[in-house]
Amino acid sequence: MNRDAELHAIEELGRRGGRLSALVATPIVTTSVLLGLLLFFLLRDVQLMKFGAHLPALTAVMAWGPVLAGGLVGARFASRALARARRASWIEEVAREHQVNPRVLEEFFGDWS
Repeated sequence: MNRDAELHAIEELGRRGGRLSALVATPIVTTSVLLGLLLFFLLRDVQLMKFGAHLPALTAVMAWGPVLAGGLVGARFASRALARARRASWIEEVAREHQVNPRVLEEFFGDWS
């Protein structure tokens, strides 16, 4: 088996996984940031009406913290689930393109969990 072909096949699978992660994470994280911005202004207005003042840093942490953390975790789980769903077809396609034994790629990437 040609080691260079195996390395190129592994690099190709890595690129595909990276592109998929970016395609999944970008809209989820962007939406989380925008939702956090909306929540910031809503929380600020509630605090101003109720207390007559607000602490911008505390308001930002309360608004963005949970939303952004949830978005990042959600993006990670979503991209991993999609990568697992595409794994078999990607390995088959890349192995055929690079003329590599698919078992080598399966062993290298395991179950992608």
